[in-house]
Amino acid sequence: MERINFFRPDYVLVSFITLIIAYIIRKIYTKNIRIRTTTDLPRNYLNLQITGIVTSVSDGDGFKLFHTPFLRSSQHKSSDQKLNIRLAGIDAPETRYFNTPQQPFAAEAKEFLGRLLLNKTVND
Repeated sequence: MERINFFRPDYVLVSFITLIIAYIIRKIYTKNIRIRTTTDLPRNYLNLQITGIVTSVSDGDGFKLFHTPFLRSSQHKSSDQKLNIRLAGIDAPETRYFNTPQQPFAAEAKEFLGRLLLNKTVND
């Protein structure tokens, strides 16, 4: 009975190519996982850019975003988790929270941000 030599160049080449393809597929998959909450955001990304659809506007400087990475469906349900986004460097009037009164022009600021972003795809 003849023994199989697993170190033949063609076996080694096929194994090497298979490992490289598996590595590339894994990298593509992990790079394009949908971020559901802010705790899912990777800590090691300094300038992370995400793309998504704005599903609701909370006030003049905040909205909810449904993350839609490359090669993933943009279809979403109301029960899907969304990211709460606050615009840095924007100080818009706050809407009413529990017992705090609404600030002047809060409704106008929310309406403006809604016209600008609601149901649109945004990134960065």
